[in-house]
Amino acid sequence: MGKNKKRIMMPGGPKEIDGASFTVLSGLAAIFEIKEVRIKFLITLFILFIYRLGAHLPVPGIDVNALAQAVNATAGGLMDFIDMFAGGALRRFTLFTLGIMPYISAEIIMQLLMSIVPAWKEMMQDDQEKGKDFMQFWSRALTIVLAAVQSSLFIRYMIEQNAASTTPFILINSIPLFYAVSVLSITSGTMFLIWLGDKIDEFGIGNGASIIIFAGIISRMPSALRQLYKTAIERNIFLMIAVLVMFVFIIILIIYVQRGKRKMMVGGSKAIRGGKVAMIPAFPLNIPINPAGVIPIIFASIFLQFPGQILQPFVGKSAFIQKIVVALYPGTGWYILINTILIILFTYFYSQFQLNPTDIANYLSKSGRTLKGKRAGGDIAPEIQRTVDRIILPGAIFLAFIAAVPDVVNKLFNLPHEFTYIMGGTSILITAGVAFDIATRLESIRRFRLRG
Repeated sequence: MGKNKKRIMMPGGPKEIDGASFTVLSGLAAIFEIKEVRIKFLITLFILFIYRLGAHLPVPGIDVNALAQAVNATAGGLMDFIDMFAGGALRRFTLFTLGIMPYISAEIIMQLLMSIVPAWKEMMQDDQEKGKDFMQFWSRALTIVLAAVQSSLFIRYMIEQNAASTTPFILINSIPLFYAVSVLSITSGTMFLIWLGDKIDEFGIGNGASIIIFAGIISRMPSALRQLYKTAIERNIFLMIAVLVMFVFIIILIIYVQRGKRKMMVGGSKAIRGGKVAMIPAFPLNIPINPAGVIPIIFASIFLQFPGQILQPFVGKSAFIQKIVVALYPGTGWYILINTILIILFTYFYSQFQLNPTDIANYLSKSGRTLKGKRAGGDIAPEIQRTVDRIILPGAIFLAFIAAVPDVVNKLFNLPHEFTYIMGGTSILITAGVAFDIATRLESIRRFRLRG
């Protein structure tokens, strides 16, 4: 086992990574073999049970049955896309209507600001603990603002749907009171989800926020498959088989690309251990094809959601505004084009934050290392930068393709939006990433215990 172990140096510090491959099944075996892991797993399941329970508790003043009729009659691409991250809570107008996405958005914004604002960037470099506390505080403060704004926009939309519906679903006659109750309920629900995520981080398995999004997507998959089955029965059973085969291919492609990386060899060095000079062997510096993960897709979708939500009340008053709203509607050609451009730009920008060549070069220099074949003490940041730039382009194009898959499939086969978004590239990218993260954590714990 020791021969396979490789040390990978990154700006955050050295990480021990076992070179031997692992499987999801071997990672899950830790649940049955180790009592501590089993307890963590059960705690995680209990927290997710609370989350799914809250996803079915409607905001006060809502007639659930009348709401279901109205939503089924007016459901569309935008609602289905947003609801994918909320685990169905948006359609049901529940306490967890927005899910944990406002917090994810706030964290992305704060991460970008921490890399742009000089004073904040310097604070993070000088005192990482203080920087993390600062970022966490303002991320949560910004979450409250984003949740309040997004819930207000959604409530306005629901009030319009209520007025147009033959069976009104809002039971509170006072619009200001309904706004106040709903915004407070939905914003509180989002903050409660953050707290649940923290409990998973502390007592459970995996990253809390990611696990909650993962659970929401998984909970929608049975319903999405039922929709596909009904559509196939009504039209053509071979259509269902063809679509399922296509999505299996996409899943395989996502897994293959997500695990892809470019290796840059770091040369060996000498170190004094126990009064003797020892040679530390060379190791690969792995540059992932997609270091940004699903973040660019989420950020681009959020960026495109706001104009349509804000301009919606003015659609009937201006033909120009109506054209803008229609153009930015998910599935249109303009939406796919703008979304593709934004994803590529955000991928490059966020990847520079995740893999800063200067930070990597400085870290290697401080540890007495350099790239294999390069002179010690030389500036290797430009070469790392060139490698990162070259490998990120195919990763960015891949993300743009994955994000466009649901809309393209809808246009080609006219399938239910819920199915294509839940079984589409973005959701599979999230679920595959979270599943591998959990398996990696479990396998690491298992192997550590076996060595002990």
